[in-house]
Amino acid sequence: MKRTPLFIGLAVAVVTVVIVAGVLLSQDNVEEPLAEPESPERTVLLIPGYGGGTGQLERLADELDEQDIQAEVIDIGEGTDDLRGYADLVQARAEELISQGEPAPDLIGYSAGGVTARTAFSEDPELYGRVITLASPHQGTSTAVLGELVDACPLACQQLQPGSELIESFPEPERPDDWLSIWSEDDIVIRPATSSEIPDITNYRIQQACDVRDIDHGAVPTDPQVEATIVAFLENEPLPRSCVSEETAGT
Repeated sequence: MKRTPLFIGLAVAVVTVVIVAGVLLSQDNVEEPLAEPESPERTVLLIPGYGGGTGQLERLADELDEQDIQAEVIDIGEGTDDLRGYADLVQARAEELISQGEPAPDLIGYSAGGVTARTAFSEDPELYGRVITLASPHQGTSTAVLGELVDACPLACQQLQPGSELIESFPEPERPDDWLSIWSEDDIVIRPATSSEIPDITNYRIQQACDVRDIDHGAVPTDPQVEATIVAFLENEPLPRSCVSEETAGT
């Protein structure tokens, strides 16, 4: 049968429509690439020192929050009992965070809280990320010995004495690059002040970078130099080597 030009034209048109429709349909069925899920943020657990006071660490937590670093303070109550019991509280919270899908938390321990952090880490290093201690008596402090002389030295105080069973039990920290000890030579509570140093980790004496003001024991957690050093360490940035003021901290 002889095909007329009109018939051929209609056939071409039909084929074209079918092809176009097929292309459009295939495009409609292409799945959009799934967005990569955001990794959960790592929480920083702040551990109070002897006596359990949280004021300075609450202020530090607020400063970290302003830098988009999630932080929370562990409640240890009166803070004069067995430091190993406080380490158990830290461990329980770390396990809870990990069970919720978060990475292993970082630890920041102030004063005796640094010894608590070291205790917790020594018992199960895999539960934790980085560890920062602030003005902590890793080799003990003679201040605790004085407390015993005046019959005012509960168990936590005894554990902070040089040569105590707890102090002597610490192994060398695993993953030393994940450790930072910040201390001040103006500290008269940790005696000698160099007791805050741990061999083979990064020990940051505040005055090596900034020696323009006295930073006593109670001022360490909230000093802008310390806050800037903490943030730099947590964000894998170089530690400050010059003075940081309140105006420049966090910028």
